[in-house]
Amino acid sequence: MKRNRQHIIEDESENILKSLIPTEWVLRKLIPDYGIDYDVEIFENEAATGLHFFLQLKGTDKKEKDDTISIQLDRKYIEYYQLLALPILFVYVSVKSKKVWAKWLNRCAINKKYKSRTLKFTPNDILNQNKISNIKDNLNVDRKYSA
Repeated sequence: MKRNRQHIIEDESENILKSLIPTEWVLRKLIPDYGIDYDVEIFENEAATGLHFFLQLKGTDKKEKDDTISIQLDRKYIEYYQLLALPILFVYVSVKSKKVWAKWLNRCAINKKYKSRTLKFTPNDILNQNKISNIKDNLNVDRKYSA
């Protein structure tokens, strides 16, 4: 029996992600996985904030260059993400360098004549503790609805 490298990358990327996410937050793994890996609920001071978002995790063996990396996403996934009521954070992990990038994908556009889109992650997209703390602020702004 042999263990597939992609399964190892998935496990490694999940471990790296979990090391970044605050322990108060709840990561609910969604099974079966239809383009979304987690429902994330934010707790603060042991209390629910009512803030949720979806998270799609992708791991890679690719090594980035100058903290920049890219991935090709099929149009069907981008179109699906645009339908979702909750924001979706796409997290990309290089298991070689242990670096993590993230982008909100709800407003990600794609030209209908293309079957895919290249998502380019730059140093500004690196997910670190400062960016993690900004997630709650971003969600609070997005949920201020007018009647």
